[in-house]
Amino acid sequence: MIDPASAQPRAGVVGLLLAAGRGERFDAAVPGGKLEQVIDGRSVAEHALMALLASCDAVIVAVRSFDSAFARRARELGAELLVPTEATLGMGHSLAALAAAATARHGGTRTLVVALADMPWVQADTVRALVDASQRRDAIVQPEFAGERGHPVVFPVAFADALAACRGDVGARELLRREATRVVALAVADSGVLRDVDTREDLPGSA
Repeated sequence: MIDPASAQPRAGVVGLLLAAGRGERFDAAVPGGKLEQVIDGRSVAEHALMALLASCDAVIVAVRSFDSAFARRARELGAELLVPTEATLGMGHSLAALAAAATARHGGTRTLVVALADMPWVQADTVRALVDASQRRDAIVQPEFAGERGHPVVFPVAFADALAACRGDVGARELLRREATRVVALAVADSGVLRDVDTREDLPGSA
């Protein structure tokens, strides 16, 4: 379900932010609580959102509820909100709902940026570089840091239907495997493409 108050149809590059997970490894008693943890004055999820807002023409965020603190903040910042009806079945279902919403609302979309809300250290310049590489090469582009591939992953809109068919809790992993010949690794100087907040030990100052 799209939040009509946040819907602002635009075109071009659409960021898809996955923020509807439970984050049970962080705190099973507070679903989604890790996204509300504060780093340098912003929540984990807001950092991830800001990178997309600075590099995409539109951003759609999958959230657990329209009434959560992050959902309200995302709406204030200009993002569109979506509550996936099957979010509890896994990240793939949320991604599918986002991809379908992107093409339904943004007819001029060329590129989809699939990002994770628990990765607050990704830089906007990195996202721009990934988008540029994807559009120049008409390819799926993954960032690579120190020989390891990370997120976000950028897709030409031709893959929107395949993304909308994702299921389970593996996101687009199966699609990336199936389309391996269309996937390009882009070396970046941004270690944030590998860093997420999975447990409390991942937060700054927790060591």
